[in-house]
Amino acid sequence: MKHRNSPPSLRRHKPSKQGVVTLCGRDRYLGHWPDAQKQPPTNVRANYDALIAEWLVNGRHLPTEMRTPLSVAELILQFWDRHVCHHYRHLDGSPTIEFRET
Repeated sequence: MKHRNSPPSLRRHKPSKQGVVTLCGRDRYLGHWPDAQKQPPTNVRANYDALIAEWLVNGRHLPTEMRTPLSVAELILQFWDRHVCHHYRHLDGSPTIEFRET
């Protein structure tokens, strides 16, 4: 199999409003990318750069890693940070009635 000279492209995943890159046949999500921004936010670009660097250093493969299982609390916190904080907002950025930060 031939390798492309350039790394896979960073693109916006419209349904999830996140930056995404496909590596080794799998989509890797890189963080929130607002609709109003044409260029990726700095945190998405930084995540992309770090992931591509790791991928290139490992011969265009991502190292297999053993992850410790998430606790239910950690899973809920990740969902809260990645979805709820961005989704349940009015157009002016104020929280909706469903969103209550404690």
